[in-house]
Amino acid sequence: MTRPDKKSLEVAIVGGGTTGLALAVGLLKRNVNFTIYERAEKFEELGVGIIFTPNAERAMEALDPRVLQSFTNVATHASGGTFSFVDGFGERGEDPQSSVEDFLFELHVEEGYKACRRCDFVDQVVQHIPEENVRFGKWLESVETDDNSGRAILTFQDGERVEADVVIGCDGIRSRVRGSMFGTGPSSPRAQYSHQLGFRGMVPLEKAITALGPEKSASVLMHTGPGAFVLTVPLAGVNAMHIEAFVLDKNEWPEFKADSDSKRYVLPATLDEATDAYTDFGPTVRALVSLLPEKIDKWAVFDMLDAPVPTYARSCVCLAGDSAHASTPNHGGGAGIGMEDALVLAEVLAVLSRRSSFDDFVISEALAVYSEVRYERSQWLVQSSRRTAELFTWKDREYRTDVEEVGQDIIARSHKLWDYDIDAMVTDTLQMLEKRLV
Repeated sequence: MTRPDKKSLEVAIVGGGTTGLALAVGLLKRNVNFTIYERAEKFEELGVGIIFTPNAERAMEALDPRVLQSFTNVATHASGGTFSFVDGFGERGEDPQSSVEDFLFELHVEEGYKACRRCDFVDQVVQHIPEENVRFGKWLESVETDDNSGRAILTFQDGERVEADVVIGCDGIRSRVRGSMFGTGPSSPRAQYSHQLGFRGMVPLEKAITALGPEKSASVLMHTGPGAFVLTVPLAGVNAMHIEAFVLDKNEWPEFKADSDSKRYVLPATLDEATDAYTDFGPTVRALVSLLPEKIDKWAVFDMLDAPVPTYARSCVCLAGDSAHASTPNHGGGAGIGMEDALVLAEVLAVLSRRSSFDDFVISEALAVYSEVRYERSQWLVQSSRRTAELFTWKDREYRTDVEEVGQDIIARSHKLWDYDIDAMVTDTLQMLEKRLV
């Protein structure tokens, strides 16, 4: 159905996380009208660490330099510029200041790893989004397509209904937009427990140096071992060390209703629970875990490996970020893949918005291009990230003993993520649109 009376394309972004906010800034740059519908009463993110890998930084720059600047404003470089893998299990010695974790291999990351707190990044990005483009307290109930107008109708739990030409679900692992597209039954696409949980925390850098010594506290280190691993990222700019201690879990995650993802997937834990998981590891890992607070949380890691969506777009509705392809954090690439999604969507919607008229077919075809460009790469990340956890935790006996093969595998996977040609992705997108939107 052609809509020549429409003055401009109207886009609804459901969810104000990192992907949705970056997309919003990209749309502002391209003069595309949008409204963000956020279920919380304000933009809020947990104060955990986030890493954007080189591919993500290039996508952020292409979206709008202000997105990348929002990251660099609050990010700090880890000392050393490398990501070293060590044997955290078969450590020699009992004093973590002098004991030796055997070096396995290392990753070199262009200018080095940069990290920040997720909440600090969000606080920076939202400064570039006008208040009139955001509506808070809007908990989505469903998305439907009006048979008469061909537009999407969003229904919220407060009873309000609004229309949009395009709806983009950036609403996380429990996406209501995804549920409207594919259903919510047992066989529907959904995020499921990956049988990996984590204990996370930021500790004063001085405490880490006192416990481990200056050398072990100065570089990004992955302490590997059977069934578990610990990642440490020193952040000199904020005088803190970010610690992520992940454990493979044979149990199921308890299901219960909650009014937020943070309450559903983050449960209270104790320091004893964390330290018990690393009893057989070396003194360095045990010392690291003991630095975490007495009262901590344990984080369930969900992904969509076992129940993926068949496409990211249907009609005038599409998915981006975790709602499309939630992955485990083992590559440190989930948030960055969302930046790539946002860039492709911004380019697609900019092309649509410049048309003198558009109809249901044109919108559907344009969003289908987005899905085709993004599907294979983002699904690869979901698969590779799960596999990477198996390598970190010595799941394959041959990998435990063949360090060179493990290193080559992880390095190859990492560079496939980091070295992605962002410019070629945009060029391919525009060429496909030109062919499809005749």
